[in-house]
Amino acid sequence: MSKLIYIADDEESARELASVFLERDGYSVAAFETGDELLAACEESLPDMVILDIMMPGSDGLSVCSALRQRSKELPIYNNIRTRQLIRPGRRPFTGLR
Repeated sequence: MSKLIYIADDEESARELASVFLERDGYSVAAFETGDELLAACEESLPDMVILDIMMPGSDGLSVCSALRQRSKELPIYNNIRTRQLIRPGRRPFTGLR
């Protein structure tokens, strides 16, 4: 049985792209538009791994991460942030590097 990965991202193209690559590598994927939808699915069954977008409407990725961490300390949770969302006119994109 393949490992189950939950993905939450409000951008459909990001969900689809991640799903295609993960499924091609043999994982089962359930993708959700919101963190709230992912949390509801976790009430039924915890996945083997979670990938979260940080900035989503409703419960953002950090809130979802905190809620999941209360349920399981061992669940791998990856937070995804895309630098293009941090680009502001007239400024360099934030990369976290100096």
